[in-house]
Amino acid sequence: MTIAKIRKKYHRQICDKIIRIIKKAGAKDYPNNADGSNAASREIAWELVKLN
Repeated sequence: MTIAKIRKKYHRQICDKIIRIIKKAGAKDYPNNADGSNAASREIAWELVKLN
């Protein structure tokens, strides 16, 4: 297995096991690796989730 494949598998496992979606009443949902009060941080976190 190549390093690239190992890295991809590792990042997929992180997203599956560590990253969760925070759901707050009256606010948009966002991944737990984002700063919920910062729109740019939420957007970046969503893009990271989409990569996997």
